[in-house]
Amino acid sequence: MIKIVITIATLIMSFFATAQTEGKTAQANFNGKLCDIGRGLCNLDSFSTSNRSTIMKAIKTYKKSENTMVIEMDVMNLSKEEQNKFFGKEYSRITSDEKLYFIQDEDYVFDLDTLLYLDFDYHYKYLKKGSYPLEIKDDKIYVTLTLTKQ
Repeated sequence: MIKIVITIATLIMSFFATAQTEGKTAQANFNGKLCDIGRGLCNLDSFSTSNRSTIMKAIKTYKKSENTMVIEMDVMNLSKEEQNKFFGKEYSRITSDEKLYFIQDEDYVFDLDTLLYLDFDYHYKYLKKGSYPLEIKDDKIYVTLTLTKQ
């Protein structure tokens, strides 16, 4: 009987541990036709099949803390032009010792629906302009964004 209880408890714990680390798919526009704020995030929506999907990139987001998210993108899905906008040069020219940053030229305000979809407190809706850490591992881009209340 104790073995059954321990087995069930282990299965339940592994389920919850896995559920917390799964990313949510969203659509993001980092520069282009939908906004003219310069470099950085200019639109992020919960995953949809809107007519903007040809302009926007499918990304995964992970909630790291109550006000921090990590955005994951596949480098191979970026055109050379997008790579230049994102990194300041082509991906193939980035050296392993370079410190990379995601530049947000202007403040961005997340809409309520997107915050709820991403499981964030609606009070943390501002992404302030500035530099955010960017990391590349296994041809994936990871950008850590910190949201603020004001």
